[in-house]
Amino acid sequence: MNVARSTLVRKGYLLTALAVAVLLAVSSGTAWAQTISFRTSRATVAEGASTNTATPAPLTVTITRSGNFDQLGATTADDPTPLPAGADHLMLSVVEYDGAAAAATDFSINYRSGDTTAFSTANLADGSSTFGFAAEEARTDGVATTIELRIQHTAADNGDWNDETLVLRVSAASALTDHLAPSSHDAARRKRVRYGTRQLTVTATDDDPMPMLRFGKSDIQLARGNTQEVTVGVGIGAARGSGGGTIQGTLFALDGATGGATGDDVELAVEPADAVGRIVRITKPDGDDADSDPDPLVARSPGRYVVSKIGGTGGLVPAATGSTDGITLTIEAIGASGFRDERITLTLVDGRTEAEKMGEGGPLGDSRPATVTVLSGEETPTVTFSTDAVTIDEGGTEMVHILADTDQGDQVGSVTVSLSGDATIVLEQGGSQISNNTVEFGDSANAELTIRALSDLTLEDGEEKMATVTITDASGANIGDPRELMVTVVGSTAVPVLPLVGQLILALLLTAGGARLYRRRQQ
Repeated sequence: MNVARSTLVRKGYLLTALAVAVLLAVSSGTAWAQTISFRTSRATVAEGASTNTATPAPLTVTITRSGNFDQLGATTADDPTPLPAGADHLMLSVVEYDGAAAAATDFSINYRSGDTTAFSTANLADGSSTFGFAAEEARTDGVATTIELRIQHTAADNGDWNDETLVLRVSAASALTDHLAPSSHDAARRKRVRYGTRQLTVTATDDDPMPMLRFGKSDIQLARGNTQEVTVGVGIGAARGSGGGTIQGTLFALDGATGGATGDDVELAVEPADAVGRIVRITKPDGDDADSDPDPLVARSPGRYVVSKIGGTGGLVPAATGSTDGITLTIEAIGASGFRDERITLTLVDGRTEAEKMGEGGPLGDSRPATVTVLSGEETPTVTFSTDAVTIDEGGTEMVHILADTDQGDQVGSVTVSLSGDATIVLEQGGSQISNNTVEFGDSANAELTIRALSDLTLEDGEEKMATVTITDASGANIGDPRELMVTVVGSTAVPVLPLVGQLILALLLTAGGARLYRRRQQ
């Protein structure tokens, strides 16, 4: 064995010894390793004093304890005190209640350990409680011990419609571990406690329906210059809290003091965004001004306008119980473009921040959209072809017109056409092929359309093929007759028989030949 091999062997022995030492250290440190875990991370429980369920069934949640207990009663040099049989204590803590670190005063929690049938109360008034697994005189490797928790939501209905959340965390208790080794070994043992699912989020589902913003009317039609009033409010429904509070009272208490940039929480979303001021004018009852003239809506962002507070004096929800009509908006039709009716979509939305919604009863549902139609009152133009048939020789062109009658014909803008049939034709306007089958009018009531018949190798001299051009859409105008144009293409020997690709190739060859002849003459 040479020197190099001897060195490798010595290094191998050293590595092996080091690995054994590490394994021994890990083994002694994890001899009593145990895993504590919730069996689930999320669960729901019914609201306690709900209007629909007087005594909701409790939620049952299990905490499991598993691990290696085969060292029970053994002693080692670095851990001379064995783990006696007994109850291992845990601590259940409230990590978060309704989004903040606080005691869970709206929930009751009971527990039982092992095979016991009675439940004990876990007092969480201070945000934590200690309890233990049942004592077992003998444990074997892999044995799991369980604790059952019964969780109920016990708070009276507070008149809101928010779900409540409780986040619990389980951990090994530090103050109640008297059965463990003396303090010098206590910390080392607790390090051997591992956690699986350590946190549990419990949601108490509120059975009160979410209040919805609403319009008194959803279909509003106005002629130009006319006005119409529409009430806006909050639909509360029949839900009332059994604990003394009411949804009506909660909504009325939202006076806008903390909501929104100006204290007004309800916004009006308008589509198209520029409709207010261009098509309609919307006003609301006078606020704090000295005059009695209605106030125009204030824009908070493009297409979003301030309407009102949710509750309080001047808000959508008045103090009177059962009343849901808040304020009246006045909509005035300013005008419509040409002969077309203008349609606007209005939606009431809750303009508070998410934090404000959660801290103030909950979010309000958006209203169902309301549609405002401003009627033009102008006569609708009728679009037609200037003729119903044309005949074109192969390779030739023919111009036709699409006409829009009445005084509003120059407001049509464009029409869409379709092409069908066997004849090989293209539609052009202004010297270029039309795009997306659209013929543009511009500011005129007359659109010129050029029909070009391409060469067709399958069309003999004097033979005919047919195509039809049809007006399919007139941008809101009526489509009259003739709406179809019959195009007849007649075969002609005057048209080159080569297809377009062949003509291009021939042109290239002739050009190349001419260039070669020119160079020869220059030599």
